Amino acid sequence: MIMIPSSHNESTRLLFRRIHHPTLNQSTLTFDIKQGNIEQVFQINQYSGVITTQKPLDYENIASYSLVVQATNMAGMASNASLLIQILDENDNPPVFQQHHYHGSICELAPVNSVVLNSENLPLVIKASDADSNQNALLVYQIVEETAKMFFTVDSVTGSIRTIANLDHETFSAFHFHVNVRDNGKPQLIADKDINDNAPVFVGLPYYAAVQVEAESGLSIFKVSAVDGDKGINGEVTYFLKDDHGHFMIDQQTGTISLKRTFESDLSNAEYQMEIHAKDCGDPPLSSTITFPITVVNKAMPVFDKSFYSVSVNEDVDVHTPILGINATSPDGQNIIYTIVVGDASFQFGIGFDTGVISVINSLDYEETPYYRLTIRATNYLTGSHAEVDVDVLVQDINDNPPVFKEMSYRIVLSETVMIGTPALQVIATDMDSEKNNVVGYQIFSKEHNSTDYFHIDSSSGLILTARILDHELVPEYDFIVRATDNGFPSLSTEVSVTVLLKDMNDNPPVFNQLLYEAYVSELAPKGHFITCVQASDVPSLEGFISRVLTDITHIQLALPLLMEKVVKII
Repeated sequence: MIMIPSSHNESTRLLFRRIHHPTLNQSTLTFDIKQGNIEQVFQINQYSGVITTQKPLDYENIASYSLVVQATNMAGMASNASLLIQILDENDNPPVFQQHHYHGSICELAPVNSVVLNSENLPLVIKASDADSNQNALLVYQIVEETAKMFFTVDSVTGSIRTIANLDHETFSAFHFHVNVRDNGKPQLIADKDINDNAPVFVGLPYYAAVQVEAESGLSIFKVSAVDGDKGINGEVTYFLKDDHGHFMIDQQTGTISLKRTFESDLSNAEYQMEIHAKDCGDPPLSSTITFPITVVNKAMPVFDKSFYSVSVNEDVDVHTPILGINATSPDGQNIIYTIVVGDASFQFGIGFDTGVISVINSLDYEETPYYRLTIRATNYLTGSHAEVDVDVLVQDINDNPPVFKEMSYRIVLSETVMIGTPALQVIATDMDSEKNNVVGYQIFSKEHNSTDYFHIDSSSGLILTARILDHELVPEYDFIVRATDNGFPSLSTEVSVTVLLKDMNDNPPVFNQLLYEAYVSELAPKGHFITCVQASDVPSLEGFISRVLTDITHIQLALPLLMEKVVKII
């Protein structure tokens, strides 16, 4: 017996064995598999007897093979041998849920550890199966979403769901969550159950179609296409028309739009806005919607290759630069003449009358006109029949405007006693460019006195605040520069001068010129006799320091005769 894993590679060598028989010449033997080679999985080298596999093995399909191998010599004598090949199961099958969706219900008054019920009022059980065997087929279930884990638990073995917390309908009226399942094989495989989190997306936009007014019903006009990033049923897309306008229909599976009913002859140049929905098959389903025009034309009318055109151009583009090509064809093959009929009152653009190439013929300015909608007419110059199409020209802003301050300069008076962090003033600069280029930042640059140490500016608002204690007696005036810089590339900036004058406050008391005054006086000195003079100084709001004698205590004079026995000295 030979045992081989089901995950072996093709052409794996299984056996090399020669049959020994006293009556058989070993050098002349040939080998053949006579029985048991189901689906021709094995082959044997007729000369060496080596058996190899030539197809993949699958334990779940066939678990064992019983081969009968025959050896024959040149004389035609043969001998048979039996060979049992046992396939070993490997974990090569992920679990598969028995249903795509499960629905359950439970009363909000149900106590904790209550079983969630299904639509038949039976316990809700999530079920999955695994095609492997034994340990590889044992399954473990788990809730994915964290919010759901706060209120529910799933039995990891049986898949039944119970509550683990009290429920409140007013807080959560419904729960939508996912359960994954993994097996116990090595390596573990997890059921790949796709969550429907991608809506269909239309590809190849924009769409435009034209149909002849004489077209017959059943004619295929256009095919839309949408893709969905989900897998399986969640990624299957179907198509619907919101309004068929009495003339159109769509194949729900392929997205092909066809003519359901013919047009009246006077409907030439009519345009139908088709609203198309692409919906997937998930639960709940997700959808996307687009609108595109279908134009009814007669045989002589030119037909544009698009329903509309759009182009972006920088405002600094050179004059005479081509920016877009328009193309229309005439059903009868005649030449087309192109003209701009609406949207260019200032003659900013020109179009080649026979080429359809639109060029800039005058300088553009985003700040003046950021957007143009031109109407282009294509005319069959033999029949005079024509068609029109809109062209959107989006002018892209270039950082060509520096910030501008509201004032040429700023000058304020500020008390020297203000606290740190006191707002002094706000400088504001504006930028005429678009949002991507007009965000202004502010910086302080000192002229002298290290003003950047004494003042701080908020870089986004331009608000200037004090950063240190100010002192008029040390620095009575501050002069500095504020620079406003935009966020364009390259950035542009503007500077403005700011002067801050400090207002002097009476914040310095008088100071005596001496800490101690001493004088002598005779005991015979009469009343009114001069004794001494004391002096004090203050720091006024004038330049420098000026001594000032306080007049009310300038001279000390004798007011009464002195008695020697009572007064010795005056300090």
